Amino acid sequence: MVKLLIFSDFNIHVNASNDDNAIKFKDLLESMSLVQHVMEPTHEHGNTLDLIITRSSDGIIAAPPQVGTLFSHHAVVICPLTAERPKSTAKQIIYRKLKSIDMNRFIDDIGTSLLCLNPPEDLDALVNCYNSTLSSVLNQHIPLQSRSIPNRSRAPWFNGDIKNGKREKRKAEQH
Repeated sequence: MVKLLIFSDFNIHVNASNDDNAIKFKDLLESMSLVQHVMEPTHEHGNTLDLIITRSSDGIIAAPPQVGTLFSHHAVVICPLTAERPKSTAKQIIYRKLKSIDMNRFIDDIGTSLLCLNPPEDLDALVNCYNSTLSSVLNQHIPLQSRSIPNRSRAPWFNGDIKNGKREKRKAEQH
């Protein structure tokens, strides 16, 4: 399961026990089994506005968040995480180097095969002869090769829409 980590300036005074928005927000978090981890004021006026939220079952927070120096009217919140980088996996691809084929020899070998010299009359036998002849000649001229490549599916947010958007961006940059 993908772990959930939300961190932002929520502009909700979660430390104010009598604030209606804070009460509703904390009830919402609890109803969704979410935990807010920042327990110190993060704003110059003494309120806790900058939050780190996770699922209660994720265990992604290694230690309580520490509130640091005020850089503006908000403080820095630092928190160690237990998240690990996903293990790299590889997948096997099988391919042929089609550009390296000698077309004249390939055509000659097909022309001298049983498929061309003595084709079967039965349709099923003809289809089998066609498939086996072409496979055999292809394997002779450009054999199958395999290679291991890294599986790049490490980013669950990277989907087809983002991939297409990046492709369109590159096309636009080239023109």
